Amino acid sequence: MYRGFNVKLSDKDLSEYARSGQNTYNESFEQLKKTFNYKKIIDGSALQEEWFPQIKKDIFISHSHKNKDLAIRLAGFIRERFKLTSFIDSCLWGYSNELLRQVDDQCTIIDKVEKRYSYSDRNDSTSHVHMMLSMALTTMIDRTECFFFLNTPEAVKAYSESDKTESPWIYSEIMLSKMIRRRQPERDIKGRLYESYLSERSKLKMVYNLDLSHLVELDHSDLLIWNEIFRGKQHPLDDLYLLY
Repeated sequence: MYRGFNVKLSDKDLSEYARSGQNTYNESFEQLKKTFNYKKIIDGSALQEEWFPQIKKDIFISHSHKNKDLAIRLAGFIRERFKLTSFIDSCLWGYSNELLRQVDDQCTIIDKVEKRYSYSDRNDSTSHVHMMLSMALTTMIDRTECFFFLNTPEAVKAYSESDKTESPWIYSEIMLSKMIRRRQPERDIKGRLYESYLSERSKLKMVYNLDLSHLVELDHSDLLIWNEIFRGKQHPLDDLYLLY
């Protein structure tokens, strides 16, 4: 990861890019049709590699599950206007939910008719799958060049005077984007680019402090300016970095 942005869009923004974004999202799910086969000893490393393959993307889009459609449209805009690929984090949530369902149906179920599961075994299976998901998200954030956090009322809640989130996954991704290593792109950035850079769903509700100070704010008008200045003479992300 090289740079991070705090993106503020309304629910109606970028509506014309819904189809392009949906194509991007569907492509990320192409490999989802996998089958878990129970073995006495499960190779967790092999299972993680099979279910959470690492793919090359330019931008990681972090968002609330309630803003999936908006994230899809943002990915469509980025793809159509700049030919850049985006990774929408809910793609991995889909992988983890499906894997957990298959694991539980084979390993933790105690009554197939009434669909009852062992509480302790279910806790273990959830821990294993969520660990795999967390490692996959960490690796994807590290490998992508840019991190976009979709800052919406669904993702960020205002408690007192500070920003908070009720999502442990958003909290984790924001913290990772703050702590993860900064890597310069392989293309040449020693010129002006480098100089510019230097200058309520359940009864259980838990919130986490969100420190967004390391992310540069972007809104819909900023995205349109980025689109206006892009002329294809250099990498489109370089144009974005020069703006801020």
